[in-house]
Amino acid sequence: MTFECPYPGCEKQLKKLQTQHFIYKHGIKPAEWVKQEFGSKITRWYKEGYGSYIIAERLGEEYHNELINTVIHKLGINRTHNTAVTEYNNMKREEMRKWFSENNPMKNEESRRKISEANKNGEVRKCKVCGNEFYTVKSKDSHYCSTECWLSTKKFKESCVSGKDHPNWRGGISKEPYGNDWTNDLRSKVRKRDNYECQFCGMTQSAHKSIYNEKLHVHHIDKNKKNISLNNLITLCHTCHIRWEWSTYEKD
Repeated sequence: MTFECPYPGCEKQLKKLQTQHFIYKHGIKPAEWVKQEFGSKITRWYKEGYGSYIIAERLGEEYHNELINTVIHKLGINRTHNTAVTEYNNMKREEMRKWFSENNPMKNEESRRKISEANKNGEVRKCKVCGNEFYTVKSKDSHYCSTECWLSTKKFKESCVSGKDHPNWRGGISKEPYGNDWTNDLRSKVRKRDNYECQFCGMTQSAHKSIYNEKLHVHHIDKNKKNISLNNLITLCHTCHIRWEWSTYEKD
């Protein structure tokens, strides 16, 4: 079941108020927007004794319980005890418990059959570390009977080392110094040229600040920190910058 995004002028169909959609498209988190739009109503209802379930129900189907709880926490309000409302809240909780109980997939014959079939496709394997036998589904690439055995393997230990001993060591290029011309003005010029957007995913600078509390990154395309030609600089978000550094993007 979907609904239209309640943000003014947005017609995107959503299943719930998604944080990613609100930040990328509207530059604000859902909880902050709900606080701005309905803060006074939520404060009044909560002080009257109504819980987050009832407040969410009053606002509409798109405002789920977890979101309202976040808004209440941000507002910093305390609820007045009201016996009648407390009983109503308890009744609603019972209704929710009943609904989840009736819709539990394990009570569905078809769901139980699928899980049973999946378990039948398992096999017994021998742990590569301790030699104990353990049961697992064939589709899983599992070779260890426990987390302790996995943590003791050479592969895991290699993933924990740093510096020259790490298998991904690239000669220490990340510690090379930048040139004297690598200034804030230069980085601002690159961001402005790229319209203050990540050139891969399109994240805006305002959205980037709200998530990472910093401006968009400026990256050297050829990974040479001394080459500060504008043609060698590109604006990226935090996530895309990491992906580029580890060469998961195709570069033309």
